[in-house]
Amino acid sequence: MTRVTLAVVVGGGLLVFWSAAPAAPTPTSVPASLAELAAIDRDAPIVQEINEEAARMREQLAHPPPFQPPQRDPFDFGTPRPTPSPAKSSAQPESPAVAKEILPPVVMPLHLVAVLVTTTDGGPVRTAAIDVDDDVHIVKVGQVLAGFTVRSIGPDSVEVIGASGSPIVIR
Repeated sequence: MTRVTLAVVVGGGLLVFWSAAPAAPTPTSVPASLAELAAIDRDAPIVQEINEEAARMREQLAHPPPFQPPQRDPFDFGTPRPTPSPAKSSAQPESPAVAKEILPPVVMPLHLVAVLVTTTDGGPVRTAAIDVDDDVHIVKVGQVLAGFTVRSIGPDSVEVIGASGSPIVIR
């Protein structure tokens, strides 16, 4: 035998013995003490109850109950009720339809852009940035802008008084 063959055979044998050997020594068995045996006996009914419950659950999983279709359709809102027509009294003569004057909606020329807070020695002073016809104006309480007088400036709104004298809140 040559040296190389001898090295391969010896190395292979060592590799086989090394892979077959246990990873750690086999632990020696320690006998249980009387206290441990008493604790096991004391807990035996609890363990038995848990095992019975597990068996009942396995039985339930083996035979699931059949699917019950829902009793109602959450997307069906029923049939609409008929709207009652007003009872017409024959004692009152019908008056001709009066045309109501429809007024166009009031367009507010002011739009709140921002509320600015400046801290001074006297405390915080609020000013408002208000948009009027694509022009931004910075106003304080008491100033007049586009025919509106600024009454108060809050954290997220401005109250102005129009020509009619009624307060209007701008948000």
